[in-house]
Amino acid sequence: MSIEFEDLGLLSDYGGDHPIRAFWARRGELSSGIQPDLSDQDVLPAIAVIPFRPRDVRDDSIMGEIIADDIIAQLARSDEVDVISRFSSAAFKTGNAPLNVLASALNADFVLSGSFKSDENLVDLQLEFAEIRSQRVIWSDRMKISVASFFMDNEAVQKIVSQIRKHIILNEIHLARTTPITGLRNYTLLASAVGLMHRLQPSDFATAGEMLQALMQRAPQYPQPLAWMARWHVLRVQQGWSDQPMHEAEFALTCCRRALEVDPENVIALTSEGLVLTNLMHRLDEAEDRYDAALEANPSDANGLSLRGMLYAFQGKGQEAKRDAERSLRLAPLDPHRFFFLSLAAGANLAAGDWQRALTLAEASFRMNRSHTSTLRTKAVAQLRLGQEEAARKSGQTLLKLEPNFRVGGWLKNSPSANYEMGQNFADALREIGIPE
Repeated sequence: MSIEFEDLGLLSDYGGDHPIRAFWARRGELSSGIQPDLSDQDVLPAIAVIPFRPRDVRDDSIMGEIIADDIIAQLARSDEVDVISRFSSAAFKTGNAPLNVLASALNADFVLSGSFKSDENLVDLQLEFAEIRSQRVIWSDRMKISVASFFMDNEAVQKIVSQIRKHIILNEIHLARTTPITGLRNYTLLASAVGLMHRLQPSDFATAGEMLQALMQRAPQYPQPLAWMARWHVLRVQQGWSDQPMHEAEFALTCCRRALEVDPENVIALTSEGLVLTNLMHRLDEAEDRYDAALEANPSDANGLSLRGMLYAFQGKGQEAKRDAERSLRLAPLDPHRFFFLSLAAGANLAAGDWQRALTLAEASFRMNRSHTSTLRTKAVAQLRLGQEEAARKSGQTLLKLEPNFRVGGWLKNSPSANYEMGQNFADALREIGIPE
């Protein structure tokens, strides 16, 4: 329950020569009563971050508001979610409102709330991330963060945001597996499609494509589904699941351009176009321009840094590649697709000549996703460079089991690095571990 105010305007009857501004106060609900008409364009989930409440009366509540503001600022930089403004969510800073009231008042799909206790050195955070629809907590955690590091860098905030993204995807995948596509909300289609396509299992991958197609039909003017559809086509070629790579490239590029017509500065669309130009069109100069534009819009975009790092690796610019790729790992410590960042960082370190680091990263990536054949290629070459010839040949045989038609000549034809020394050396290494020409 709250108090609603209705402006009655200036009333001269009570103010004499000086009319007074009058308001009518009455009991009401914590909602304007007017809900947005999104006309099925609600592709992104809406997240409300409630100011953290103090667990000790001696703690200043302003700390809880600062923490919430930092999380909101970090979330707002993402193209994957909508974030309720801090001025709206601050109305609930006492932390006593039930989820159904928050849902009505804020029109949110998910709510992050919690409490804190602080001293001179540490902030002890208790976090709860809840889904409005099911009225259940889908992630909770407790963190102890040094006060100095909290104000000097945003690593803790990035960790919280990574967990939010991860659990939204896991939650929506679970829902998508039990509900027909026609019955899924738009953001469920998007989040589950992104999650399923990165599992790189043929059946899940095909389902992800169907979901993105359905979403593109529902919301044709929204950039995110178009951008992810472009990436779907790139992954399809990279996994060896398409015998028409140029057809995939043309369709993917069309998707990116449609997305950028809607939003010329959309970071996901810019990085997706860079990915298509790099991996399918081999137009690396243009691709670098797209990555630079994405990183100008969001310098902390881990995906853009990772992809630009791999572009540098293809060109043999090892130190630049390692710089971008390692920074992307710092920015995506708990990303639901961390195997992808690890894999590209492995390739970047291979280009930099740090073969042990490349092998360590490739092995970590492969443990997280054993279907990503690109990781396995990097792992095998790193093993060979380290003199582990038997292990490298074994990795090569595993690669051929996952991708029976893989050939060195085909790889050279499709690789962005084919015209660079880096690509030629990589191809020689593949031959040496027993991959057929």
